[in-house]
Amino acid sequence: MGKYRKMAIIIPIVLFIVIILHQFTFVQHVTARFTTSTYIAFKHKTMGFKYQSIEFSPQFGSYFVAYKAENQKIYNFEVKPKMIPFIVMYNPVNP
Repeated sequence: MGKYRKMAIIIPIVLFIVIILHQFTFVQHVTARFTTSTYIAFKHKTMGFKYQSIEFSPQFGSYFVAYKAENQKIYNFEVKPKMIPFIVMYNPVNP
């Protein structure tokens, strides 16, 4: 029973810290880049993507993460939402 009580205390504290950290733009950028890197590793690992840049678009309310493929073409992945960007909304390889 003791370890469940500890987990019941630790999990909300960790979630609270994660939510507080995501108020900062730097952490949002890192999360968006990590999300797209993971997505690319699972879906398009054979294309040889290299990270180029990340940019927030207030018009769309999402991040655009640019990657360059081996064929030198630039692909921009859209990641939402702004606060905790973990959903790839647009995949330019398979639109």
